[in-house]
Parts: sequence; structure tokens; C-alpha cells
Amino acid sequence: MADQRAYSRQPNQADFQQYVAANAMALRTQVAPGRIGVFDFGAGPQHVGLFTGAGLIHAYAPARKVIEHGWRAPWPGHLSHIYAFPQHLG
Repeated sequence: MADQRAYSRQPNQADFQQYVAANAMALRTQVAPGRIGVFDFGAGPQHVGLFTGAGLIHAYAPARKVIEHGWRAPWPGHLSHIYAFPQHLG
């Protein structure tokens, strides 16, 4: 997998699409553990999280850390896309 460490807090759709292509990620329609959720809060897709059996893991700026919480409002309403890495395509 290609890792991207140099990115800004501002969304960059071109960079994201390059990452998706470089990692052979596939677009999916259902939330499932191991899949990646892309979220749009009004400025285009700008936030990602990893779905787990219990909910969602993501970097949460107000807490200044990575957290896991249940799959509840407001997150489902902001879900833009769901991707799967090649090893989770089933």
C-alpha cells in the first residue's frame, strides 16, 4: 500500500483519487468492517474513517486524537463514498 503522510487539512480531491487508484481501492455501497468511509461536511469529500464492527475510527479534531464511536448521527448523513482495500473486496 502506498502511504501518504504529507497532506493538509484542506481537501484535495485529486490527491485522494490518486491514493485510491494507487491502492486499488474499490467503490462499495454498504458499510462493513475494514471499509473506508469518505465524508462531506459541505466543502466536498474531506474526511475519512475506518468502519469497525462497533462503528467508526477517525481523527477527531475537537478531541485532538483518534477515536472510535458508534455509527450514529451526524455521521451517516455526511457519508459520501465507501471504499474497500483489495484484501476486503468480498
